[in-house]
Amino acid sequence: ERGTGADDSVAIARALHARMRGLVEAIHQGLLGEISHIIHVGIGGSKLGPDLLVDALGRENARYELHVVSNVDGMALKEAFGRCDPHRTLLVIASKTFTTSETMLNATSVIEWMEEAGVEDCYGRIVALTADPDKALEWGVDETRILPFSDTVGGRYSLWSSIGFPAALVLGWDAFADLLAGAAEMDRH
Repeated sequence: ERGTGADDSVAIARALHARMRGLVEAIHQGLLGEISHIIHVGIGGSKLGPDLLVDALGRENARYELHVVSNVDGMALKEAFGRCDPHRTLLVIASKTFTTSETMLNATSVIEWMEEAGVEDCYGRIVALTADPDKALEWGVDETRILPFSDTVGGRYSLWSSIGFPAALVLGWDAFADLLAGAAEMDRH
């Protein structure tokens, strides 16, 4: 994912990053409607990487307000709901298998919150980050909003894949590209 490895793997990673960049730019241009808030649901590395990266590089300069939710006790979502406008919220679901029970329960809760608020096309405001795109399609996510990653990507290494999407979206593609370049430089070192 950081530009090193087998030629085929590097080519696939670059293509996936190009797809991710295209979606980031489309959202920045308003093609998914007006977005002010992002609710990112995931667990483990799917939660920690993006959350820590946005914290490290600065939430105060972020394009969008990011809420990262992994806990299923309801309080984390309640806090996010209290700070977000459902009509201006993008839901990002990060699940390698797209079957992780905690993640899918939280995602369903966000969709119900949006529906109760009268958001007409909730599924048009979902981005899926997964190693199983077919499961995301079955779940109702539009193919153009599914950002796949290899099933060989482990949780703590996933930030370099599409799991880094919320950070790229909030901080801007240039910041994410700089992160990838810095990581590649350290790999070479």
